[in-house]
Amino acid sequence: MAVDYEAHNEDRMRRARSWLAGSQDSGAPDEDGFLFLWIAFNAAYGRSYIERGENFAEYRLYTAFMWRVIALDMANGIKNYLITEITDVQTLIKNKYIFEPFWQYMSGQQGRDDWEARLTRRNLRVLRKWGEGDAMEMLREILFRLYTLRNQLMHGGATYQTGQGRRQLRDGRKIMSHLVPLILQVMQADIDKDPHTRAWGEVAYLSVTEGATPANTPSR
Repeated sequence: MAVDYEAHNEDRMRRARSWLAGSQDSGAPDEDGFLFLWIAFNAAYGRSYIERGENFAEYRLYTAFMWRVIALDMANGIKNYLITEITDVQTLIKNKYIFEPFWQYMSGQQGRDDWEARLTRRNLRVLRKWGEGDAMEMLREILFRLYTLRNQLMHGGATYQTGQGRRQLRDGRKIMSHLVPLILQVMQADIDKDPHTRAWGEVAYLSVTEGATPANTPSR
């Protein structure tokens, strides 16, 4: 049966926007705001299990997605945001608590010199690429760090509304609150041009009605 990409695109955008709206309660704790924003982002980049393949890596999925977004961002909205907020971005990537190799060191998997050297090298490389106009390298590094933050929260590695890690939560929420709307704008502009575009793929959980089967699954 032919894939109804228009239905997939509609489901994807509706879901992403709903979680974005949920994140915009300024009185909500930073944990809630950040996780809602990450779910909105995940709704935007997520793919069906068939498209992912058996041995997919999450970071590869959202990295490939962001390459598409940057390529289609004709207004350079994402790059301009990063330019405007480069101080906040630099603060984020200097934070060792959302750098995965630091936690490998804390669990005894590597030495202190290893993670510190890797952090320094990574940040120097990212900033050099940024100076050369490479927005994607900076964006990929931001998401790499925020994925570690996402994992800390989702796997119970933080205490709700208390404890350490408040700075990275505030910074992560702030940055994602700007990036996610910009990403959705780029996607929507592309979908408006062609509602049946395959660029964004199939969602993992297409809307279905009770009793639907793969052979007669309706698009809505």
